[in-house]
Amino acid sequence: MKNFDDFKKAGKILKETLAYAKKIIKKDVLLLEIAEKIEEFVKNKNAKLAFPPNLSINEIAAHYSPFSNDKTLAHGLLKVDVGIIYNGCVVDAAITLDLENNQENKKMIKIALDCLRESIKVVKPGIMVCEVGKVIEKITIDNGYKPIFNLTGHSIDKTLHGGKNIPNFDNKDKTKIEENEIIAIEPFITLKNASGYVEDGRPSAIWRLNKDLRPRLYREIFNYIKENYNSFPFSQRWIEKKFQNANIALRILEKQGILYNYKELVEKSRAKVSQAETTIIVKESPIILVDVFDL
Repeated sequence: MKNFDDFKKAGKILKETLAYAKKIIKKDVLLLEIAEKIEEFVKNKNAKLAFPPNLSINEIAAHYSPFSNDKTLAHGLLKVDVGIIYNGCVVDAAITLDLENNQENKKMIKIALDCLRESIKVVKPGIMVCEVGKVIEKITIDNGYKPIFNLTGHSIDKTLHGGKNIPNFDNKDKTKIEENEIIAIEPFITLKNASGYVEDGRPSAIWRLNKDLRPRLYREIFNYIKENYNSFPFSQRWIEKKFQNANIALRILEKQGILYNYKELVEKSRAKVSQAETTIIVKESPIILVDVFDL
C-alpha cells in the first residue's frame, strides 16, 4: 500500500517550489541562476529533486536544463518542469510562463491548463488511457491548436516513469488506469500549423544511469552517481561540483553504455510549445497532488 501522506507532502513541496520559481523568473534572468535557486529551495525543504529543473523555451518542449557555464537568458514561452522525491515518493508537475506579454502565449498557457483540468475530470479506476488523451486532443483542436503527439504523461511507481503512458491524443490505447495508481498527466500543445511532433535536438546537461556495469575507469564517479541518484536523472553541473574530470568521465561512460544523455526535445517545425502537468492519485474522484491551477 502506497503511503499517500508522503505523496501529498511531496506535492505540497512541489507546489511551493513552482510558486517560488514563478516569483523569481523574470525576463533576461540567467536560466543557470534560476535552476540553482530552485535546487537550493528544494534542498532547504528536506526533499530531493527527481530530475534537474527543466527550463525549456519556445520550441524546446523538454529536457533543457542549464550547463555550468550557461549564458541563456529567460525569455519567450518558458516551461518550468520539476519533480520532487520525498521519503521515496515521487511527484511531477510543470507550468508555463509568458515572459513576452504575448497574447498567443497567454492563450497557449490557458489551453494547456484547460486540457489538464478537463482530462483529470474523466480519470477514474478502469478508464482507458486513450480516453484521457481524447479529452486533451479535443480541447486543443477545438481551440485552434495541436497536441504534441509523441510526448505523453506517465504512471509513477518507485521511479519517475512507470509502465503506462498517458497520451495527449486518442491513440486507441485501451490500457486501463487502476485505482490508487499515481499518474502524471501533461498536455503539450503547439500551433495549429506545426508538425505536432518533437525530435531530438542537442545533447543536454541531463544524464541518468543506464546500466549498472562497474567500469574500469572513473569508478569513483560511477559509484557517486549510483549512490546518490540511482535510476533518477541528474545534472552535469552536480557532478562537476564534485569531480574535476566530470565532463570526460560522463562522455566515456556514455560510450560504454553505462550512462545515458537526454537530448533536448524540439518541436520539428520549430513552433513554440506550452505545457501543463500535475500528478494525481487515481480514485473515483482523483486526488490532485500539485494544484497548478492557482499558481
